[in-house]
Amino acid sequence: IYQPVTLKGLAGWSAARVVASLGGFRLLPGSDVEPSVVASALEPRLGPLRIVALARTNHPGRFVALLADHDGKRRAVAKFATDEAGKAALRREGEAIEALGALLPPPLFPPRVQDRGEGHLILDAVEWQPRLQSWRLPEEVANALGRFFAAGVEESSAAQRSPLGPAHGDFAPWNLFRTRSGWTLLDWEEARQGAHPFFDLFHYLVQAHALLRHPTRRQLLAGIEGTGEVGRAITAYASGAGVSFEEATEYFRKYLEESSRLILQATPAPSNVVQVRRSLLDELRRRRERL
Repeated sequence: IYQPVTLKGLAGWSAARVVASLGGFRLLPGSDVEPSVVASALEPRLGPLRIVALARTNHPGRFVALLADHDGKRRAVAKFATDEAGKAALRREGEAIEALGALLPPPLFPPRVQDRGEGHLILDAVEWQPRLQSWRLPEEVANALGRFFAAGVEESSAAQRSPLGPAHGDFAPWNLFRTRSGWTLLDWEEARQGAHPFFDLFHYLVQAHALLRHPTRRQLLAGIEGTGEVGRAITAYASGAGVSFEEATEYFRKYLEESSRLILQATPAPSNVVQVRRSLLDELRRRRERL
C-alpha cells in the first residue's frame, strides 16, 4: 500500500518487510484500526479475495485495504470511507478515473476500477518499482502529462490565449508509480476540468521541492527559465500540451496563487507548503520589478 519516496523511507519500508517475513510484528501491540468494520462492509464485494493489510489514512474515517487471493497474490486495493465527506471523495475519485483517466496517453495509465459504490472504491493492485530519486520527472512523463491536458481542452477555451483543460489535481511523487509497463497515476479525488496549462507539472515540482527538498529553489526557478532538468521537463510538457514555453512563468504564478488558495481551503496541511508558495511568489514579483 505504501510507496516510499525518500531513501530513509525506502530503507524503513525494506526493513519492515524483512521483520514481517520473520513474524516479528507478532511481538508488537495491536493496531487501533477496527478491521471488522471495514471487512463486514467490503466482504460482499470481495468474492474470493481477502483483506491482508489495513491502514488508516490521514483523513478521519477513511481506510485503505490490500486484498489478496488464497495464494497470497496481491490483487486489489480497496479504499473505504465511513463518513459523508469520505464517501463523497471516493465518488469523485471513481468518476474522475472513468471520465478523465481515459485521456491519459502512454506511458501514463490510470488505475483500473474493479468496483465502486457508496463508501468504497476497489482498484487493481499496482506492482510498483522503487525510485531512489522520486522527485525527478522523466521527460516522457512530462510530455504525456501535457498531451493529457491537450486531449481534454474545453472547446469554449480552445481559441483563447489561456486554454483550460483537465488536471489530475494532486500529481506528486507519491502518487506516481513506476511499473514494468509504464507509470500508473493514483489518487484522483482532486481531478477536475477547467485548469490552466502546467498545473499538474508545477504541482509535482513544487510539492517535491517543499516536502522532499528537491528540486532546490535555485533549480526550480532556473527551470522556469528553461535551464537544467526542470527546464527540460517544462519544455516537454509544453510540447505535449501545445502551449508556448514562454508563457510558463505566468502560468507558474497562476499555479502558486491558485494552489495556495486550494490548500488553505482544504484539510490542514504542513505549513511549509503554503510558505514555500508565498516565497516563490515574492521572488517572481521581485524579478518582474527588476525588468
